[in-house]
Amino acid sequence: MPQEKNQTRQRRPVIGCFPLYPPLELFHSMGMTPVVLWGFAEKYDKTIHADRHLQTYCCGIARKMTEYILRDGVKEFDALFMYNACDTLRNLPEIIDCGLVDGSLPLLRMHIPAARLDSEYGQDYLKDEIRQLVKSLEERTGRAFNMETFRDSVSLYSRLRAKISTLCRHVANGGIGYTDVTRLFLEQTMQPVEDQIDALDKVISSVNDNEEQEGVKRVIVSGIIPPPLYVCDAMDRTELRVVVDDTAMIGRSVGYTPESFDTVEDYYHQFYLNHAPCSTLLHNAERRLETLLDLARQHDTSGLIFIGEKYCEYEYFDFPYLDEVLRSKGIKTLQLEFAMGDTQSGSVQTRIEAFAEMLEESR
Repeated sequence: MPQEKNQTRQRRPVIGCFPLYPPLELFHSMGMTPVVLWGFAEKYDKTIHADRHLQTYCCGIARKMTEYILRDGVKEFDALFMYNACDTLRNLPEIIDCGLVDGSLPLLRMHIPAARLDSEYGQDYLKDEIRQLVKSLEERTGRAFNMETFRDSVSLYSRLRAKISTLCRHVANGGIGYTDVTRLFLEQTMQPVEDQIDALDKVISSVNDNEEQEGVKRVIVSGIIPPPLYVCDAMDRTELRVVVDDTAMIGRSVGYTPESFDTVEDYYHQFYLNHAPCSTLLHNAERRLETLLDLARQHDTSGLIFIGEKYCEYEYFDFPYLDEVLRSKGIKTLQLEFAMGDTQSGSVQTRIEAFAEMLEESR
């Protein structure tokens, strides 16, 4: 359950946000505590409630999030928010509403157009969606939108994203292991932004980078969510140094914050237009390959590990083409797939060890 560690902070209504990239600053500025519904892979062994409503070929992210909401949503959230991140998530609100036996939760939603956001149509459509969302929030919270309060919330989330980026750089520099950082993000994802900043500050202050590069194999990790912790540990043990996290949960979420804007609509137009490319953001998905190649060059990487969530059609449509082009550029790739219910696998660890050896031989 989302809890504020600093008891002096007044309890705010909690809004549970479907992944991937909700307008957190807006919710915060309207007096709410937004939390992104990530990180349930280890929470439930079974999804009894969700399986009454969802097919087993839905991805584990959606099924476990649904299980969490159906079991605890009415007790822990004051509202839910969703946008059209993927086909499965798009249909969940009505399913969840039918499945909540102890009541219902107010639902706020918006639609991010698939049309290019640098077009007049795409820009106008998105800005209208933001205006409608602001209106819904004003009706829901009973408070008027305030631009200065919004700017304060933007500054707060900008600080959080900067600290996450700093911690990722420490991973790249050997100051902290990828396992420890992934565990930290999983633990903090359901906490208020202020508490996340406090937790990251504490960790960053204790990190000392290791400049020793001998034996290190520099890789990019890409996918919707980071690999399971036992896989992260195998990567650390085989000296696969994650110099770029390109997962939607971490790296893609902190890639861009607009610095200059006049209105809330302008802020979110810039935010989504310039967002780190993601297969779920159809208006910028075509930039994925170019971005990955640029990251590989900038960070002198020779390998990329795809973390596949089984049944995530958006990522799996991308993988074959990305894999073909990356390999043609001399960047070796490893594709790992994980499904709900998978347990710790020796075969996965063996594949990681073999991949590390292959990168070592090609140095």
